[in-house]
Formats: sequence, structure tokens, C-alpha cells
Amino acid sequence: MGIVIVLAGFALFKGAAWARIVGVVLVGLSMIANFMWVPYAPFWPLALIAIDVFTIIETGTDSYRLASTRARAEETAKAG
Repeated sequence: MGIVIVLAGFALFKGAAWARIVGVVLVGLSMIANFMWVPYAPFWPLALIAIDVFTIIETGTDSYRLASTRARAEETAKAG
């Protein structure tokens, strides 16, 4: 599973749409796992859930699309 996370992370930097979906799904699974630990150790799971929420929000925004659009515009400018 770690390899999938690393590959999705690299693909996110390249602007791959599938990597965004994989990232959101894996972070969602992390949130569920952390939620199950709340009764036993409430501080760390809640901190990790907050980080997971931030990660889902940032992965779901258009900042990656804008970066890939900028990269495509630069490639087009070099070619033309």
C-alpha cells in the first residue's frame, strides 16, 4: 500500500486526475482508521483526522490542475 501512496504522490505532482482520486480514497481510509482509535487515545487520532481533512481539501482543489495547465502552457511555448 505504501508503494501505491508514493506513486500517487508523484503522479499528483504531474497533475494526474487518477492520483487525486486515489489520494482522496486512501486519506478517507486513514480517517476511518483514526476515528476508531478516538476512544482509546483521543488527542492523536483527532489531530490526524484534522490533517486528513486538510489533505482531502487540498487534493480536491484545482491547484493541481492549475499547475498542470501552467506546465502545458510552458511546453506549448517552447514548442511554438
